[in-house]
Amino acid sequence: MKLQLLAILALALAAYAADADDPTTVCLPSQFQSTVYDFNNRDLGVAAGDFTKNLTVLTFQKANFRLLYDLTALKTYLIVNDTCTNFDMDPSQAIFRCLPATAVPLTTNVTRIGLESNGLPILSYAVPISNDIAIRVAVTDSVPAYPVLRQLIGTAGRYTGNVLLFLNTVLNIDPQLFVFPLVCPPVSVAG
Repeated sequence: MKLQLLAILALALAAYAADADDPTTVCLPSQFQSTVYDFNNRDLGVAAGDFTKNLTVLTFQKANFRLLYDLTALKTYLIVNDTCTNFDMDPSQAIFRCLPATAVPLTTNVTRIGLESNGLPILSYAVPISNDIAIRVAVTDSVPAYPVLRQLIGTAGRYTGNVLLFLNTVLNIDPQLFVFPLVCPPVSVAG
């Protein structure tokens, strides 16, 4: 009996350890909304995800626009005042619900923001997007995970894009953020 109990315990621990190393188990809530700060443009805004509809959104105060990402159609909708255009989504702009299997941990241990004894535990990953572009993400070490930081970088370490800090994340969302305008033509390309 003791041997069977030990075997079951060993299997459970092995499954837990395997799960802990699998980035696809690191998932955001099905819906979230955060205050977001863009360090590059020194602009405050909102980032939100409604993964029940496979949509994410970014808005910024100074820039005065809204980017609505349709993760199913892989389209971006740029909404400025009452005008809207759409174009193919750049993979580097994706906000993932769950990390892809290609995500690489940046540390082998949980890192903490604040004091080591009681700081906020976070996990950090690099998600390759192309041969020379990756997204670095930091999320809370919790289930579900909450976004903390997102940085677009060149894989050779050169800086290539925005750095977003996520604050005050909540589980309820403003549904108006996800409303598509009735008319939203594709961006015209002059030929």
